[in-house]
Amino acid sequence: MTIGLSIVIPTYRAESHLGQTLRALAGRPVESEIVVADARSDDATRDLAWRLGARVVDCPRGRGPQLAAGATAARGDWLLFLHADTRLAPSWAATVRDFLADAANRRRAGYFRLRFDDEHAAARR
Repeated sequence: MTIGLSIVIPTYRAESHLGQTLRALAGRPVESEIVVADARSDDATRDLAWRLGARVVDCPRGRGPQLAAGATAARGDWLLFLHADTRLAPSWAATVRDFLADAANRRRAGYFRLRFDDEHAAARR
């Protein structure tokens, strides 16, 4: 099986939000995998990720090392990095499918617009 997209999620003690994030990734647009780069959480993060279909890799704690470990373990042609508390818009799968289908994007990076579910001014900065 060819994997078109690897979704990499760095985690540490993320059991309270990871389930919602992983469930929101159902119906992915292409052959894909989810790689959870976990910094040896001492809660149920690892078990939750595994039960919801993610591959879990151990890594040192820290955003950079976790992203690097997840990217190294990824088998997809494309990488999508998400935080464990990210909820993509319902249209995300179509957006990704269209981006990957366009040959002009082969050497480009894509991004999603960011919106916080928080009305505080600090969250908007």
